[in-house]
Amino acid sequence: MSTILNDAPVTDRKSYVGINSIDSNQSQIFNQINNRMVTSKETVNRIKVEEIKIPSGQAFEAEEIVSNLFQNPQGPADIIVCMDEVDTEAVYQAVIDYNSVGKTQIKQMVERMNSVYISNVNLNELSEVLSDVQNFMYKYLQVKDSESLTNYYRAEQDYRKLLEGLNVTVTDNQIQILEKNIRNMLDSYLAVTDETVQAKRGQNVEKYKSSYESALKLYRFINRDISVLNSRQFKNNSASYQTLQAALQYLEVISTVILMIVMVIGLLDIYHNKIVVMPLFLVILQKD
Repeated sequence: MSTILNDAPVTDRKSYVGINSIDSNQSQIFNQINNRMVTSKETVNRIKVEEIKIPSGQAFEAEEIVSNLFQNPQGPADIIVCMDEVDTEAVYQAVIDYNSVGKTQIKQMVERMNSVYISNVNLNELSEVLSDVQNFMYKYLQVKDSESLTNYYRAEQDYRKLLEGLNVTVTDNQIQILEKNIRNMLDSYLAVTDETVQAKRGQNVEKYKSSYESALKLYRFINRDISVLNSRQFKNNSASYQTLQAALQYLEVISTVILMIVMVIGLLDIYHNKIVVMPLFLVILQKD
């Protein structure tokens, strides 16, 4: 077995032919890639190459080491090069388990993609709670029982929490303008429903009937505008999702290309060093 260039850095020896336990193929791939990263002005202090040795012969050894790698507080590596099939399968499984897809940027992008439609989800939830307020108010007007009143106040409380997420600032954005208008109507609607319930509790029949009619009109207007806003936001969110999806695919391609370039550079350096060092082997053998 031969060792090359850096097996004994404190001596002047450049090569040695003998029997030892060093795996020259894998070691040279790592060493050449690491040397290129360290000596290149574009990558020095920006890219760190680290070797992780996985012992063979023990069950699930590769899975445990790879799992620890992905649970590193600093995050998983941007690029992982595996030297055998077992390690490769362990890394593939970890990529799926930890949603890393090889690069931290991809993970962050996937999270952004998952949150794109959150505005539509919030609007749907607001519409559902609005219906609860309307239905529980109507039921209380019909039967005037404590359960209906309790349900109304609970729905009203949820309703107020959701209102805090709506836009209240002045803007020229059409979607935010519509959202602000809905917020104002919702405030008015809540005031009318409270007035209706209080009139019913005070047995003011004429008052609670007229207030209920006003609340019903506002309820219908609000539902219509929520539907319009939901549709507009869905179109915008769909466009954003497609943009993020395209960026994700582009990032995956770039990651693959970078990995291939690094591997090709390492293999070319190994091939070049082999051509240079072989005459040294012959000279040493002849002297021996």
